Amino acid sequence: MGGHLAFINLVVHDGSNGFGWWSSGEGGELYGCIIYNNGWDAPDRGHGHAIYAQNRTGTKRIVDCVLFNQFCYGIHAYGSSRAFINGFHLEGNASFNNGAAKSAQSLAPGILVGGGSPSERIVVRDNFTYSTGHRATALQLGYGADNKDAVVTGNYFVGPSTLTKWERLEVTGNTFIAPDGPVGVGPPPEGLDLAASNTLIRGRPTGTKVFVRPNRYEPGRAHVIVYNWDRRSEVEVNLEGLLKTGAAYRLVSAQDFFGNPIVAGRYDGKPVRVPMTEYRAPAPVGKPDYVPPATGPEFNVFVVLPQAP
Repeated sequence: MGGHLAFINLVVHDGSNGFGWWSSGEGGELYGCIIYNNGWDAPDRGHGHAIYAQNRTGTKRIVDCVLFNQFCYGIHAYGSSRAFINGFHLEGNASFNNGAAKSAQSLAPGILVGGGSPSERIVVRDNFTYSTGHRATALQLGYGADNKDAVVTGNYFVGPSTLTKWERLEVTGNTFIAPDGPVGVGPPPEGLDLAASNTLIRGRPTGTKVFVRPNRYEPGRAHVIVYNWDRRSEVEVNLEGLLKTGAAYRLVSAQDFFGNPIVAGRYDGKPVRVPMTEYRAPAPVGKPDYVPPATGPEFNVFVVLPQAP
């Protein structure tokens, strides 16, 4: 790709990678894209990611994308000692069940930033992860090289996370959850007290967490991320501020974006009741009999779309 390009509200599926975004293209933005079923099945493992990225100068922004069911990673900002992994801003992305296109037992990390050369100027803000069975790594920040600086704030991570080899690391306001085991966070730099500035949950949470992410480029459009820890059959979603009273809208599952709406009508100002059933990703091309693991009723991502009157 060239420099300073923007890819907005696309649906990208069944390629080798969803996006290959390399250092030859400075800066730019991936925004609001729904990316699934990318990669291929090989004898050793699944290959191919939703986003495979490197960057040298400027800042690459990956914002409000929904990444699920690749053959390997969700966000894979990685490279060898000859590559550059600098200047990434990751915000508002929902990354879940990546690796599942290989098999339900091959879940891969939702977000990786790091490689064989030092990384710097990394921001990971207000992102969301999940995996069926809570086994997959949520965040892998750092890999082989000693890195410079990163900010990790406001994220909701389900699954183990690692933060390694950073000279300066700000980690605040995050929720780290490992429902089926101890919270796997670490090892952070010496002296960084994660428990003092973040929420660490060991065991299974309770309640419901609903996040609404309005779309910057299309009024009336948003991503809705729901953690339904009580496994209720439906949840209430407040769309006040997104839709005007009387506006026509439809709500679809991100995992079935081209399917029938789950809810449709005109907004009356009241919370919208959304069923939390077992929505599933479509089978990857070439694997028609494969059934991806379900995320519902415990977790789902929805897309609110404006509808012509």
